[in-house]
Amino acid sequence: MQPMTRLLLILLLAPLLGDFLLQTERMLAQKARYQWRSYLRHGLTHYALSLFLVAFLTPLSPRSARLQAVLLGLVAAHLLLDRGKRAFTRAGKWTENARTFAVDQMLHLGTIGAAGLLLYPSGGNELRAAFSRIPPVADKLLVASVVYVAVILGGGYLIRFLTRPLTPGLAGAPAEVGEMLTDAGMHIGWLERFLILTAMLMQSPTTVGLIFTAKSVARFPELKDARFAEYYLIGTLMSVTAAVIGGLILDLVFYGQISLK
Repeated sequence: MQPMTRLLLILLLAPLLGDFLLQTERMLAQKARYQWRSYLRHGLTHYALSLFLVAFLTPLSPRSARLQAVLLGLVAAHLLLDRGKRAFTRAGKWTENARTFAVDQMLHLGTIGAAGLLLYPSGGNELRAAFSRIPPVADKLLVASVVYVAVILGGGYLIRFLTRPLTPGLAGAPAEVGEMLTDAGMHIGWLERFLILTAMLMQSPTTVGLIFTAKSVARFPELKDARFAEYYLIGTLMSVTAAVIGGLILDLVFYGQISLK
């Protein structure tokens, strides 16, 4: 894999881990109240992850002043985007939904691309040939890490935004339903997408049907309620679609072709 492509994947993996795995609900609540310590802790997490991955997986020296400046600038841009999003949300100019989530992620991707070009000014040509050949094992593992974290954790946030309009009016006590959807449903979704990605990577797509069946059996009592059944079906199909797309990307990277045998 070309150095530019590897660097961009590393700079993408670090915020994925920092945002979706290491950022707790308490930190999110503190950021919503504009507590500077939570932003500082979040920024330091991003910086440490990025520096560690770059030092471990690239020939760039972690002592390089250029690298340090770019990483600090990238972290600062990330925090400014987070702070700006929350300020617009608080002012009523920004509503958290699937569209704004996608816009926010595209802005973050833009900052990562800019950081990559600053570290590798000639990297544009490398990107065009990035997937022209099958990457070696280490690079495959890096791609797999990005896909797994993005689909399992990032996909969960996107699905939550897309299905949020469906949750009002579900049968059952509001507190009980809310707890079920935010806790059990979230972890079931993580496991579901992990298993589907792994099944696709092992070129065993028929396993997806077994996963879907097992989940349906577990949810059978709630499926008697038509409203919940609609919510369940839409959310599950979104989750499966995200995992299948990620699995197809992994098949292309690992095997050089998409196989559904």
